[in-house]
Amino acid sequence: MASTVGLYVAIYKDEGVYKHWGLFVDGPTQDQRMLLHVEGSSTRFRLTEKLIHLINVPVSSITAIDQAAEEAPIHNQYPGYNCQDYVLELLDDLETRRLIDGKDATYKRQKALVASKQEGL
Repeated sequence: MASTVGLYVAIYKDEGVYKHWGLFVDGPTQDQRMLLHVEGSSTRFRLTEKLIHLINVPVSSITAIDQAAEEAPIHNQYPGYNCQDYVLELLDDLETRRLIDGKDATYKRQKALVASKQEGL
């Protein structure tokens, strides 16, 4: 079994105002393969438009990443706040928790690429 797994931002084809984003952990088993996104978001997103690989993380971090996503605040009280904001904030939190190496050059480049795709007001 692999000792690391890929962490991706999934960008969905959507016909709404904003494209839906989620954080995807490509775990080694079906039980550890998960999409982390804003709770209550619709399941109508049929096709992933793009998966952007951010970084590989240890398999042992999957549970902690899932826990961080569950604990991440969702700021629906702010107009315009959406799943794209949530994903970028979650990445910042994962860096703070040292579940992601925020100083890794490839990760920084990929995170900047993701941030450049953010749609907003």
